[in-house]
Amino acid sequence: MTWQDIIDYWMDKAHAYLESARDNFDSGKYSNAIRDAYFACFHAFSSVLCKEGITFKKHTAMKKMSEKI
Repeated sequence: MTWQDIIDYWMDKAHAYLESARDNFDSGKYSNAIRDAYFACFHAFSSVLCKEGITFKKHTAMKKMSEKI
């Protein structure tokens, strides 16, 4: 598996969560929409960091990294 495969994987997950967030929002499931929007952002940012060669295992590590950027 290449780095580009990993980056593409994270972006695919981001797009899937964003689509789910939209569907949940349209259905009035706002809590689910917020959760899915969060994960869409998380996975998209994971892709960006991965492209820069930065990886992490926990959400808190990503949060700390985002505060530095």
